[in-house]
Amino acid sequence: MLTIMRLSIIEQMRRRVLRVLAVLTVIIVLITAWGFDQLIISSRRFMDDVPLEVIESSLSQVLVFVMFMFSFVLAMVAASLGAPAISGEVESGQALALFARPLSPTRFVVGRWMGLAAVVGAYALVSGGLELLTVAVVTGFVPRSPIGAMGYLAAQGVVILTLSVVLSTRLPAVASGAIGIVLFGITWVVGIMGSAGRLLGSTALSDLSRVLRFVFPSDALWRVAADNAAPPPRSLFDDPFAFQATTNPFASGGPSDPGYLLYVCVWIVAMLALAAFSLSRREL
Repeated sequence: MLTIMRLSIIEQMRRRVLRVLAVLTVIIVLITAWGFDQLIISSRRFMDDVPLEVIESSLSQVLVFVMFMFSFVLAMVAASLGAPAISGEVESGQALALFARPLSPTRFVVGRWMGLAAVVGAYALVSGGLELLTVAVVTGFVPRSPIGAMGYLAAQGVVILTLSVVLSTRLPAVASGAIGIVLFGITWVVGIMGSAGRLLGSTALSDLSRVLRFVFPSDALWRVAADNAAPPPRSLFDDPFAFQATTNPFASGGPSDPGYLLYVCVWIVAMLALAAFSLSRREL
């Protein structure tokens, strides 16, 4: 299993698309650094009239939207890595040769998943950390929990990767990746509708978002990541603009719930078990 994990990591490191993605990530960070610098330059003109808390709240909102861009890129990366994880081996005939040896489908699936999850998690942590460090250097703004923001983004990517691996045991790579991205988008839209429903008193919308966060927890993890990117608590109590940020349906979430994190871990294990069972029943 560890051998499969190591080979999966080496395989991904050799892919040209990851090198291109790394270059594009650096370009994005440089562009956002320039953008935040321009915001700070503009805010200095009104520094005497605008409280620091309002500036922090504005920077936080921009940072949340930048984080969502990284979240979308991460979802694309996770889906593109997970989609051919199993189907590519089956279609090429390599799976038949692998399973002829003393290697069970479960060990193969878990090994592949561990290697790909390491790549997805590393990209999320490195790219997110680079962006947050850039924001801190340029603006001096440090989110409530930078480590939490990066960690939950990485967890979101792992969830999307896990679903793509499950689909890959039965569907072609293109279909698996497309379904993963579509579900990511659906949960995000439903999450927005649920947040708006809670603000407007719509029980149906809020209940739908609560149900979907257990079916596919990507959006719930994103919202906790966005919550960790908020300003420190002192700003949330003193600044009405920061209060509006916490009720923003595009990013409003809440603090992490240990019980829900445990559920996400159980969900991942269950999906991997389903993937192993599906592969074991598939004709190679």
